[in-house]
Amino acid sequence: MRRLLVLLAVVLTSVASAARAQQHVDIAGSLDPASPGGVQYHLANFLDDPQLRETLDDEIAINLHWTVQLWRRRGIGIGAEQGEKTSWNVLIKHVAVTNLYAVRTITPGRQHNERFSADSLRRNLDQWFGFTLTPSRPGDWYYTIDLSISTLSDADIARLQQQNDPGGSVFGKALDLFILKRSVQSLQLHKQTESFTFPIRH
Repeated sequence: MRRLLVLLAVVLTSVASAARAQQHVDIAGSLDPASPGGVQYHLANFLDDPQLRETLDDEIAINLHWTVQLWRRRGIGIGAEQGEKTSWNVLIKHVAVTNLYAVRTITPGRQHNERFSADSLRRNLDQWFGFTLTPSRPGDWYYTIDLSISTLSDADIARLQQQNDPGGSVFGKALDLFILKRSVQSLQLHKQTESFTFPIRH
């Protein structure tokens, strides 16, 4: 009986590990309860997605293009009104020689470079992030969160090479041109939050 229980535990552990390995990337988004009128978002299972992990293991850079936008609800049958929008890119590349992940965050007028181990990158990606966009006028508003995942385009690589980072960034001239011919199928993810009323009612 004890041997049977041990065997069952091993089987269940193997099944759980296989299920985890087959998880696919997804995003979550909602209004931020700690910041009225703000939005929070979360990227899940990025390093557990088989296709994305294989792409990174091949040292091909992956581009995460985020877009967050406000929308104002109108009457039934009338389209929503567009509000403020922001977008940014996060470039991720595995550097085999150091077994670290180089991450470059590009926002309007600013770039930030970091390096992570697999565990620290997982913790960084798994946490919730948030900010607030400002509605232009009173009404019922909601957020949409869109994420486009793809390998670097030719234009992306050209721009990064032209920067000629003095520190020898892995996203600079050292990028092998073979990645121009490699790509993962572009993946589009979309979430919409619940509505909130502006001005905020306390």
